[in-house]
Amino acid sequence: MKIAIPTLMILASVATFAQKNTLSHADFDIWNTIQNRSISPNGSFIMYSLEKGEADNHLKIKNSKAVLVF
Repeated sequence: MKIAIPTLMILASVATFAQKNTLSHADFDIWNTIQNRSISPNGSFIMYSLEKGEADNHLKIKNSKAVLVF
């Protein structure tokens, strides 16, 4: 019993430090979103627009058979 109470207190304090921060609206603003996605008729190319919150948007064109990005 002498060891049980201090052990429980230590475990309880560790659990409080392990909690993650909550997300705010500013966190959602910096997430990436995919817009304007499409696939070529033969399925060999994939195109999408990557929008990064407050930063510039990027148009990505990928070859589905290889790891080529245009």
